[in-house]
Amino acid sequence: MYLLVNPNGSKYFRYNYRFNGKRKTLALGIYPVTSLKEAREKRDTAKKKIDGGIDPSMTRKTEKAGSTENTFSALLSLKNLWRPTGNGGARATMHTLSNALSVMYSRGWVTGR
Repeated sequence: MYLLVNPNGSKYFRYNYRFNGKRKTLALGIYPVTSLKEAREKRDTAKKKIDGGIDPSMTRKTEKAGSTENTFSALLSLKNLWRPTGNGGARATMHTLSNALSVMYSRGWVTGR
């Protein structure tokens, strides 16, 4: 764990770790909003996840996204709601998207409908 000090004076707590042979960096907070004690607690939590075989940065990305729902499934459901207006370019784009999503669904790359 270290404190990264940028030329503009901003300070960030960072934690470097290795997961599956790759070097990764986890942001722990901004100093002074995050205290040293809080940064150490976050680091310890990340260490426990790494020891358990869980990548803390991927966990954070999943939590930040808010849902683990398949993005393609969401697009597939939206394609039936969206109705193009205006020129034919939008209609052609929607047709291409619809065909691509249908192929992905038929091959099992997309779940749900």
